[in-house]
Amino acid sequence: LNLMGKGNSDPILLKGEILKEYDMERIMEGSVPHFPSSTAWFVQLMLAYYFGDYKLGVQMAMKHEEEDANEWSLAWAVPHPFFRGLVYLARARELKESKSSPGVSLYASRMGGTYRDLMKRAQTQVDRLRLFVKHEMINSLHMLKILEAELISLDAQATLPDIRRAYTAAIRVATRSGFTQDAALASERF
Repeated sequence: LNLMGKGNSDPILLKGEILKEYDMERIMEGSVPHFPSSTAWFVQLMLAYYFGDYKLGVQMAMKHEEEDANEWSLAWAVPHPFFRGLVYLARARELKESKSSPGVSLYASRMGGTYRDLMKRAQTQVDRLRLFVKHEMINSLHMLKILEAELISLDAQATLPDIRRAYTAAIRVATRSGFTQDAALASERF
């Protein structure tokens, strides 16, 4: 509903005429511990990425990543490392592009780390998706290809043809797999 304009004026906040975050937590009382907050963090992570609020996205990704360490976690859910990787890489791109701005490193450390830390976190998500692909988990190959294209685009050694090939392959795999929304995400970056 947030994306349809029936939520709060800020589409990233999970509240509006239908749902409030605290209502979701109350509904889920007695279920698996931390499930409501982890779900809310993941939804906010996706919305933060879609609306370009990468600072919030990193916060949500880090919270969600911590919850993934718990035994009840939804680590099997393929979109989780995909969106965490997208947010880490998008925020790393912001830091790289604004590295000459004063105060960036101080602010970056408050928001989950430096460029290097974000790249390391993103690589962890890519490695997780590679494992999913290796074990033939459905619907993970196109996500891996998109994150790999993002990594290549941030590599100072990569040429424009290298970047173009990586995004073209990612878009092709996403389209052939029927994930037009993810093909569109990759197309926006390319």
